[in-house]
Amino acid sequence: MVSLCWCPWCPCAGSRCLPPRCARRGDVDVSAICRYPILEVRKAFEGPYKEYREQAQKWGRYSGEVPTPRPGACITDWHRQNGFASSLELPDNTLNFAKKHPLMDQPVPPQRGRPLLLKRDANFTQLVVDRVAGLDGATYEVLFIGTGDGCQGTGTGTGGQRGRDGQCHLRGALHWHR
Repeated sequence: MVSLCWCPWCPCAGSRCLPPRCARRGDVDVSAICRYPILEVRKAFEGPYKEYREQAQKWGRYSGEVPTPRPGACITDWHRQNGFASSLELPDNTLNFAKKHPLMDQPVPPQRGRPLLLKRDANFTQLVVDRVAGLDGATYEVLFIGTGDGCQGTGTGTGGQRGRDGQCHLRGALHWHR
């Protein structure tokens, strides 16, 4: 996950997460890069968990008690004061809960409801994002994308600016280098 924000949970326009994601559709590799509002991600992690219901063979909302410290939470001063200096020191009930409840109940859809970039026949493995100022004064996000076959892709997108249709666009071509 890459966060383009000066503070971890602020609602600034620059708070974005751009994780590489891969899937298979039939015999075709498909990779996507999505942008998520960081406050929505945080809200999902603070919300309820899912649990797998063996009898129904499906996931449902967990309504039981959540252990303290809460699974998935960062180690804070409160944790340190209570004897948990690292995640290795968390109690067994917290670790077992996290193992049994790996999903959150609240989904976080990508901004604009679709990926920022979708590429067929690709297996994105690494992503680095940088912000640069263009000669036109606009701020651009430059994506450096690594793939499973050793290629590196680069692309640029406007930093929070929208096209005439209201969508964020990757400007120019996505370039692939071997």
